[in-house]
Amino acid sequence: QDSAWRQLVETTFGRIDPHALPTELLGQSQQAVRRLFDVEIASLVQPGQPVVLLVDEVESFAVSRSEASLKANPADVHGATNAVLDGLDEAAGAHPNLLILATTNFSKGVDEAFISRADAVIEIPDPDQAGAQEILQDTLLEYGKKWPALRALAVNKDLVKVADKATGLSGRALRKLVMRAAASTTELARDPGAMTIGNLLEVVNEARALEKER
Repeated sequence: QDSAWRQLVETTFGRIDPHALPTELLGQSQQAVRRLFDVEIASLVQPGQPVVLLVDEVESFAVSRSEASLKANPADVHGATNAVLDGLDEAAGAHPNLLILATTNFSKGVDEAFISRADAVIEIPDPDQAGAQEILQDTLLEYGKKWPALRALAVNKDLVKVADKATGLSGRALRKLVMRAAASTTELARDPGAMTIGNLLEVVNEARALEKER
């Protein structure tokens, strides 16, 4: 147990911000990716020490070359994605103690070759009704720290109506429902604690429309 605990404490955790990499200049994204693997990541990895790197919104990091927007520079997109793939291959061979975790809400935007290199691909479905209600309750209780009246809304029996209508939305969209409701009227913007079940029901349709656009 002592050995396992020491190893846990000494594990290095890092996060890659994919949005800091792409540029509008030909070749610059590719160079940025190479520097990321050759310099930044390499400096974190120490022999025998576990390193975990999180790449959130990986579709901005390993852009699908077949789905890339025509507005993007195609040569730069291909070059940057190729650099990511080469970097992954080299890192896998050089750093066996490196674990890369990648997440995305838009799997079609991730290059197929990147996905094929993954040791495991886990698809997490959108929350069902029970999950949606739990997320809404948790969010309301969190906001309730500042506006105590929202704590009562979190345990309101009619919250199940909101969860039922919101079933199928992503967890992120569900959490934003409370914020959207709070900004839906001038009165609520001044006092979010006055929010009602009706206010939450009104913003669900808007959230669904935004989800479809993604």
